[in-house]
Amino acid sequence: MKVDQLFNEQNEEIQFDTGEIKVKNDDPENWEVKIYGVENQRFFIL
Repeated sequence: MKVDQLFNEQNEEIQFDTGEIKVKNDDPENWEVKIYGVENQRFFIL
């Protein structure tokens, strides 16, 4: 999985330096993400 851009609920781009995406138990529907160096921290992933 590759993430190039993130947006908040107001469709504003979230700037970040780096991040990690980890799939749990080899299940692509079960994953977690850590984003580092985030400028706008109010966002939701659905």
